[in-house]
Amino acid sequence: MLKNVFSKSELKNHSLPITVISVLVLWLLSWIIALLFIDFERLSVFLNIINTFFVALFVAVISIVLTLLLKERKWYHTIVENQQAFLRSQETRLNQYNEEVYLFRLIDAHRQFVQQMEISTNGDNFTGQDAIAAIFNAFVKLYDDQKNEDEPDPHGNLFKQTIQRIYDYYSAPLSVYFHQLLLILMQIDAQSSEKIKNRFATLIQASLSNAELLLIFYYCTNNQLPEAQQLRSLIKKLNTLEYLPEDMVEQFHLNIFNAL
Repeated sequence: MLKNVFSKSELKNHSLPITVISVLVLWLLSWIIALLFIDFERLSVFLNIINTFFVALFVAVISIVLTLLLKERKWYHTIVENQQAFLRSQETRLNQYNEEVYLFRLIDAHRQFVQQMEISTNGDNFTGQDAIAAIFNAFVKLYDDQKNEDEPDPHGNLFKQTIQRIYDYYSAPLSVYFHQLLLILMQIDAQSSEKIKNRFATLIQASLSNAELLLIFYYCTNNQLPEAQQLRSLIKKLNTLEYLPEDMVEQFHLNIFNAL
């Protein structure tokens, strides 16, 4: 009858009251039967037996029900904790995925900017990687024209001044280029996972041409240039210039860069 009145979940929630009421009803029925059918001389003894039995039964039932309820509650909390842990892990994975997508887009935007870069020098127009190479060649030519073999430059002031002049002349594309590169390296360095950090550090290494590596190298030697110190720190930390063609760089320039 109860199953028709209460749902399964409601019966489960009311299991302790229903059990207690059932025991009390049986106890009361036992008393009524005893009063009706047991003679007076044996009634007292019989009632004591009934009372003892139902008290023990009552205590046992309550103990069992409470034990089952505690186990059920512990099991429920375990399920909830497992679900919360799963949701946290999924949230972490989703955030990590979003960060990776964001990094891929940053690198892709940087590469697209390089491909669309346009400059004009000595009446010639250059685009993409040719533009980067033309900027570096302009730096080399200007530096070679000013360099005097009879006057040593141990502190590299001449090539620092030269890269400053080149940056000022091509500031429109170069300011965007180096700012984007700095943003990418900052995002890579901010990754909590070393595996992801190394993967993206390798990806940015592989995406840079020799002309870019050389231009970045000389840019980072001049602390007067915008964001040069911060960029140099991240480049050293992430080993971005691992594939720098050192045969195209004077040794004392390398020494100056490494000492900064």
